[in-house]
Amino acid sequence: MSRLDPLIRPHSSSQVYWEGITVFQKVSDRYDSWVLFAVVEGRFRYRIGTASGEAAFGDVVLCPPGMLFEREVLEPLSFHFYRFDWQPSHSAAGMGAGGCQTRRNEKSSHSMRDDTEEDSSLTEAAKETTVVDTQGPEGGHTPVPAQDWQDEPPAAAWHGPEGSVPSRSGWQASAPPVSEDERAAAGLPGPGKRTIRDLERLASNYAYLNQLQERGAGQRGHALAAHLLCDLWQLCCLSDGAASDAHRRRPGSAMREAAQLLGEGASRPLAVKEVALRLGLTAVQLTRRFREAYDRTPLDYLTGLRVQRAQSLLLRSELTLDEIAQQCGYESGFYLSRLFAKRLGISPSDYRRMHRI
Repeated sequence: MSRLDPLIRPHSSSQVYWEGITVFQKVSDRYDSWVLFAVVEGRFRYRIGTASGEAAFGDVVLCPPGMLFEREVLEPLSFHFYRFDWQPSHSAAGMGAGGCQTRRNEKSSHSMRDDTEEDSSLTEAAKETTVVDTQGPEGGHTPVPAQDWQDEPPAAAWHGPEGSVPSRSGWQASAPPVSEDERAAAGLPGPGKRTIRDLERLASNYAYLNQLQERGAGQRGHALAAHLLCDLWQLCCLSDGAASDAHRRRPGSAMREAAQLLGEGASRPLAVKEVALRLGLTAVQLTRRFREAYDRTPLDYLTGLRVQRAQSLLLRSELTLDEIAQQCGYESGFYLSRLFAKRLGISPSDYRRMHRI
């Protein structure tokens, strides 16, 4: 399973809290948008394509648009149900329906309401205590009223994938969902379960969501619920990174020595080939083994150390950029400036100006 990308962000279209269901009225369903089940209590079994398993507190289950979501309650289940799509990231430009590419719909919110007058959403069903949504995860109990867009939604909320049209239950895709390869290429997650390790933070998020349900805070409440969805995603990314680090093979003595040599060479000109020769390896062999050990290339590791050193010198000294470059293994301040800005998104001069105290 590929690493999660924290640079993409889920953009919520609706959120409903289902409490204490004992059975799904639909044992399987397909959705026109991404959906997320965040389990608060209980347990359920799922299968989405080749991904299958059981989910309980601490788990969130993601299902891309168009995929069959099969599920079965194992223990009385309470969960937050989100419909969402993805905001664009640097790696996802150009994605179509079901992906990250989004655009502002030019219709007025009034005409949108006309277009979706006959749609029934989970949030509407929750308000009327009668489940009528044709794509909801209905169970044996009535959902608790959630934050929705029964009032006019904020203008920024009406965004959806390219080639899609809005509805109160999400975005109706007018094109088929993207393939697994396209999702991976765009940095989007695959279907299935993600486990959050920071259970204290997770419980806090759920407590805030419950407060929003009780207050019925309207548009403001929906904005906060959408923010909490983004926080759930970031928690997933943090947990994913921690799990990958824990399962990564411990570096052998040769790669530990390589890391030490790169660290020692961060303040002077140093080629990766030079380190490889010291270890009796080719540059290709060193790169492959170093990536296996540290999940990054030797050059990326060395560059990271040099940029960190440049950051420190910018804040703690009065050296010019050319002088700092020479202490970071580079010949010119111009080259360091370009690399620094590419890595951190800010120029060295602006970094020094903004962060000195």
